[in-house]
Amino acid sequence: MGQREKAGTKNFKDLLRKTVNENYGNIFLFEELAKSIGLYDVLKSCYPNDYKEIPALLHYEMDSQAQNYEFHYWYDEHYLNGTKKLYTSEVLALHKNLGIDEKSIELFIKQWLKNLKIKCLTLNSLQKYVI
Repeated sequence: MGQREKAGTKNFKDLLRKTVNENYGNIFLFEELAKSIGLYDVLKSCYPNDYKEIPALLHYEMDSQAQNYEFHYWYDEHYLNGTKKLYTSEVLALHKNLGIDEKSIELFIKQWLKNLKIKCLTLNSLQKYVI
């Protein structure tokens, strides 16, 4: 690849960065669903430093066919209020820490099941009035 081709590629990439389309709707829907089912509350109590990044990575993995090391590119194209931009090494470190922190995993499972039980009880009590 010659100098001229490299320069043209760089200019094209700069143009793409300036014209990036940020996705809002799917992120807002995901956040509202996560809030309504109590996911953020449970994550915040178990992983106080990473509770915003965990759902963002989850959403990225559902939304994209790309590998985790490309998360920071996806991040630039989406509106993620209050979520830290994670580069490859930070994504790998988060995955590693989540995988080896057995106490937090156990706490998350217990609190999530408790949260689901509360949601089910509330739904069942409302059902009596609807029927």
